[in-house]
Formats: sequence, structure tokens, C-alpha cells
Amino acid sequence: MFIKPEIYEINHEGDEPIKIEKGDVMYLKNLQVKNFAKFSQFELILDKRITRLVGVNESGKTTLGLDAIWACLRGICQNNKNNCIVGERYSFIGKEGKSAKVKLTIVDEKANAHIEVIRTINKKSSTIKFVAPEDYVIDDNWLKDLLNINFYSRKQFLKLSPVEQAIALGIDTTEQDKEIKELKERAKLDRYDIKSLGDLESQKTEEAHYISIAELIEKKDKAVAFNDVQAERTKIIEDVAAKLFEKQSKLEELKEQIKVLENEISKGNEWVKNCPAIKEDISLVAINQEILEAEENNAKALLYDEYKKKREAFDESRKKLNSNLAMQESYKEEKLEILKHAKIDIKGVSIDESGGLLFNDLPLSRSSRGAQEMFVAKALLSTEPKLKLRFFDDFESLDEKNQKKILSLFLDRGFQVIVAEVGSMKKGVNDILLKEKI
Repeated sequence: MFIKPEIYEINHEGDEPIKIEKGDVMYLKNLQVKNFAKFSQFELILDKRITRLVGVNESGKTTLGLDAIWACLRGICQNNKNNCIVGERYSFIGKEGKSAKVKLTIVDEKANAHIEVIRTINKKSSTIKFVAPEDYVIDDNWLKDLLNINFYSRKQFLKLSPVEQAIALGIDTTEQDKEIKELKERAKLDRYDIKSLGDLESQKTEEAHYISIAELIEKKDKAVAFNDVQAERTKIIEDVAAKLFEKQSKLEELKEQIKVLENEISKGNEWVKNCPAIKEDISLVAINQEILEAEENNAKALLYDEYKKKREAFDESRKKLNSNLAMQESYKEEKLEILKHAKIDIKGVSIDESGGLLFNDLPLSRSSRGAQEMFVAKALLSTEPKLKLRFFDDFESLDEKNQKKILSLFLDRGFQVIVAEVGSMKKGVNDILLKEKI
């Protein structure tokens, strides 16, 4: 989580160019503040191994050991952006001017070089300046290593969000978490679609297919027309037969007309003979029954069609949801791989769904003070910084066992330690006693 300062300049000093080979270890030689917070002017000479800042509450131990160093290397801001010191700039500017200044002198022993880091702070902005020997190149890698002080202090590390803590440890699952979040939102929609379709098992209907009522009505109309033709033919035949019968009865009286009548009868008989036979009427009852059954069937078919559409929508939504869940699992596996390959030798480290750091399945802020100190300590050791510096605030709140354990952990690995303790008198030669009132 390295943030390159927006405003900075690099000055080199030295009369004759020399070939400098940089070392892998740097330490802080001294700290100077001017008009910073309560201090009008103060210089702190630091021991290469351990320096104790001793004083009562509000004497400035944390101001020097934490705030000044952090403000110099990371700056001051109004929120937790870039993990700088949080607070309005003017609250860190003293009463003896419109700006505050913090200067750190860092020593690179292998290169035999002294590098000054100077932070100037005013109410609207701040600048950082590096002064180094002419051939001592300050590049991005050097800056990245120097300014990456996330693990310098437990207190500052805990000000990071769990996600920022994980990123500081090299566990950046931002991309996977974003994808999982989007998938979860889509999964919500899929679940809503499935829920809106209701309980399909209770809606399941008998399978039915549509029957054309129009065709049945057409069939009925043809039957009616056929029957009408048959009825008309029957009437005509009956009328002709009646007339023939009447003429036959008058045959005796109309002998003179026999020939004419016989001729008419002959023709009539011939016509009757050649007339198509009368067929039985087509039953409309059966067709009406078919229409009634078709209407009932089509009602079932409509219900079945609606059920089938819902089933298809359900299956499609379920398919999308299953695919979504599979993709979520894939991204979770990627997150586990990122965690697996992170260079962290700390047991109990994991990440939550949003990519936030967890320690023993809980946010680090919920662990004990001793567990927090050990965690940040091991995290710092895993980064192998060139500026081997660590600050412990309220050191007296740790029991003697944890104090020895933590100090041994760092001092044995060549770290420089600054300790702040509440007290009113020195205990050793490396103690610096701060007065109650500054």
C-alpha cells in the first residue's frame, strides 16, 4: 500500500562525486521538529537498538515517537486516505509560525550515507524533500521501501480498514471481491425471478394440447348444410309423389288425358328413379359434444402452457443461478490462492468476503493488545524493510513476558525500536525523559 507523495523534491549534496553502493539496512539517527504540535523545537537522538520515551500522559511521547515520524513520511490528511496521520493540518502546526517542520536523518551504513527527509506542513498542503549525497540515487524503489511504514505502529495499522490491512500484507483480492459482489447482485435477481414464479409443483397441471374449435365448427356447418339439402330433397320427392297420387286418382275421370298423364307419369317415374338416394342425417349431438370437450381440453391446455412457460423460466433462472454460484466459488478459490502465495508467516490469517483481513476468524481490532502487537510485529518482519524501525506505544500496558518477547523478536533481527512508556523517571541510559508541560 505504497503511496508516492504528490509534492516532493530531491536535492543532492556533496563536493566530489563518489561511487556509492547502497545497503539493505538503514536506521534513524535523529528526529527534529520545529513548531510541530506542542513542541516549538526539539531534537531526538536515537539509539541504534532501543530508545525509550518516558513521561506522564500528554507529555508528547506519541507525538514524537509516532505522529512526527508518520507525518514526515506519510503526511497529514483529514481522513484515512493513504494512511496518513488523520487530523486537520493546523492542529499539528504550533503557535510560533504558519508552518511546521519535521526532519528525519536516516543512515545507510553500507553506503556511509546520511539522507535527510524534510516535511514542511502548512494549513493547505505539505511537501516532502530528500537531501542525499550526490551519487546516492533516490528512485521509486527506494521511496517505496522507505515510505511503506504500515507496520511501524500497531495503533496506525489498526486505523486501516480490514481491506486496507489485507492489501498492506500483499493480499489484494479487490478484483475478485468486486466480481463476487456483482455476481451476488445478479444472484439476487435470479432468486427473485425463481421466487416470483411460485411453487411450480403445486401449480403443475395435466398435460393437454390445443384442439381447433374452428375446424369442429366448420365440420358442424357442413353437416347442417348437408342435412338441409337432404331435407329439401325429401320435401320435393314428397310433393312429386303427392301430385302423382292425385293424378292417378283422377285417371278414371280423365281418360282423355291418359296419354298425357301417362307420359307425365313415365317422366316422373324416370326422374324419381334417377334421383339420389336419401341418406340419414348426420348427428349434431356428437359434434356438439366434441366442441364441448375441446373447450374443456383447451382450458387445460392453457393452464399447461402457462405451467410449461413458468417451468422453462424457472429452469433458466436456476441454470443462471447455478452458473453464478459456480463463478463465485471460482473467485473465492482465486482469493485463497492469493492468500496462499502471500509472503505471510502468521498462523490464523484469512480474509472475509469483502477481502478484509481476519485473524483467527475475527477482525484484528477485536484481538487482545498483545496479539495485535505480535501480529503487526510479524507482519513487519515479513516485509523485510530497509528502514528497520518499530514503535511501541503504551509499552507498560504489556506484561513483562510480552515485552521481552517482542523486544527480542526485533532486536535479534537488527531492528531499531522506539518505546513510549508512562513514567516520571529514567530507567536506563537510552531513556529520554519528557516533561509534563511542553
